[in-house]
Amino acid sequence: MKGGKFIPQLTAANLKNTEAAIPNQVYEFNPAVSKQYFDSELRLARYGVHGDGSCGYHSICTALNLNDYVHKSDKEQKEIAYTFRCSFASKLNHEKLRAIVKKNASKSPVRLEETQEALCNPKTWADETTLRFVSEALDMNIIFLDLMKNKVYCGMHHDKAFEKKAPATIIICWVNHSHFEPLAQILSVGPRVSEVRIIFNPDDNKEDAKLVKTLMERYASQCKL
Repeated sequence: MKGGKFIPQLTAANLKNTEAAIPNQVYEFNPAVSKQYFDSELRLARYGVHGDGSCGYHSICTALNLNDYVHKSDKEQKEIAYTFRCSFASKLNHEKLRAIVKKNASKSPVRLEETQEALCNPKTWADETTLRFVSEALDMNIIFLDLMKNKVYCGMHHDKAFEKKAPATIIICWVNHSHFEPLAQILSVGPRVSEVRIIFNPDDNKEDAKLVKTLMERYASQCKL
């Protein structure tokens, strides 16, 4: 979805932070959210995805618009997300898993076989280990906003997130500590069509560079980095 696409969805508002959005609908945030995290007046929204156990992967597929994901039927979207998440199982090995676990807040033992099985089970929620691996495999900075606590979730940034050549960023909202939805910038709104974008790439333009820089400064301050 680089640069935005016209997506035939309704745009709504007045959604509580504890409520999940309806899949494939766009819900605009209060302007205070844009000011808090990005020190801007951009129109931001939550993009609803399926809450079927794979919402974290649906969020990423939406951002990537993988296989024209945003224009597919519900059934097709689920097939795309399930295939996407399982594709990472074969890319994971003991060495990569050990490196990821070292970065996790939880130091509980994580077995390779169990993690691979979890990646291929559509009903198993994405966790710190699998989300970190997907982020590294895609070479993208995936940042989470905890809507329940009204702050960023610490510890999940990409290793290069603070470098001058920072990777493209996807921002995902953690809703009620039980659901994930991607954050989108609203570019335009029509009667039944909204133009939005979900990937923010500092290399693309100055606006994205400023947005990502401000977000990561907030992140560093809050997470005491």
